[in-house]
Amino acid sequence: MSNRYDEVPYTSHPYARTHPDRLATLARLFGLQPPSPTTARVLELGCASGGNLLPMAELLPQARFVGVDLSPRQIERARELAAAAQLGNLELHAASILDVDERWGQFDYVICHGVYSWVPREVQDKILAICRERLTSDGVAFISYNTYPGWRMREMVRDMMRWHVRGIASPAAAIDQARALVDFLARSVAGHDHQPHALQLRKELALLEHASDDYLFHEHLEECNQPLYFHEFVDRLAQHGLRYLCESDLHTMLSRELSDDVRRTLDRIAPDLVHMEQYLDFVRNRQFRASLVCHGERTPHRALSPARMHGLRFGLPPTAAGEAIDLWPGVVHSFVDAEERRISSGRSITKAALACLQRSWPRELDFATLHARAATLLRESGIAISEGAESELAADLLECVISGSGLDVRCEPCGAPTALPQRPWAPAVARASAELGRRDQSSPSACRARRLRDRAAGRLRRHP
Repeated sequence: MSNRYDEVPYTSHPYARTHPDRLATLARLFGLQPPSPTTARVLELGCASGGNLLPMAELLPQARFVGVDLSPRQIERARELAAAAQLGNLELHAASILDVDERWGQFDYVICHGVYSWVPREVQDKILAICRERLTSDGVAFISYNTYPGWRMREMVRDMMRWHVRGIASPAAAIDQARALVDFLARSVAGHDHQPHALQLRKELALLEHASDDYLFHEHLEECNQPLYFHEFVDRLAQHGLRYLCESDLHTMLSRELSDDVRRTLDRIAPDLVHMEQYLDFVRNRQFRASLVCHGERTPHRALSPARMHGLRFGLPPTAAGEAIDLWPGVVHSFVDAEERRISSGRSITKAALACLQRSWPRELDFATLHARAATLLRESGIAISEGAESELAADLLECVISGSGLDVRCEPCGAPTALPQRPWAPAVARASAELGRRDQSSPSACRARRLRDRAAGRLRRHP
């Protein structure tokens, strides 16, 4: 496996959903007491070249980070970046996940993104064993994985590509031929949208046409890719003394987009959380999950309470410059972010609070400060503050959190600059990555690889 990832390194990016502060925030929402992210020990299984782990290490200098990956080439790259960024709070190991044992110590957070479905069952069991044995008592783990039923169609396309490139030893040639097959299949079903098979196939092929080479190779051409049903994952957790906590995207656990009749049926046939989540996967044809996991001895409080907003911090990027906000009660105003996520409210205290968050961005505000500033803004505007304003604000903020709005919620300060620097500024890891990337792209081998890829792409060939 190490040779495959050495030959085709997987592009490594920051993945916000895995950040320890996000994991801690979600755990707090469910009534748990996770360790402080600022001083935590964090383990990433399958860290690749450190694109996710290194930025965390820079922003959380008092925390300790450990990364492990089977590819020596990618670990070497991560070490280069860490040295260039002068990071001293992390360790990087070129090793197998199977090598992680008691000598590695305990961790407050374990991150396993893009690994679980892509390794043999032996390694999958080891990942869960690590979460059980190496995770501190109040720690939280993040595990992402491919799921059925959504992966059924994608699995069919994967089987087609793997069969077509059988016997091709060169990863570059296999990628080129897989793309050529995708193009051929897309043309073969063009104009046949009246056929359900053709319509579904076109949707999958459209996604693959824009996929990166490393994604195509490791997601679809590798031997190992084992999706599973959500209930199967939960059963495996129980076998290792672990408990399902929630999804990293909390809003996916809601069913608000479904009709009233469908929701009533789900309430009737789903006796518990696991059944509800599994039926929702059936309804949505879900393909992927990013789940948070805790020890089985911990008991999450599933009824989310507005009172838990008091221990959190909030942020909201500004919208259009100079946009007027009418704070009078009953006048609905919509706050829309760059991703078109919308927060709409006609409640004065909530509109004032969101306006205060935008004014203070990128500095977050804790709940008490936010409520005080919002109340001051209303008084300055000559608007009376309702008796239950504090409770109303907490309830509205909770709604923003669980609905997937653009509201940023954290449990501790993010550590980002709060004032404009005199000169343009970028994090040390970003600067180091840009410099090393510039050198790589200008190297003779990289230029030759691009020429070969461009010349070979698009020609479907027969193989024995």
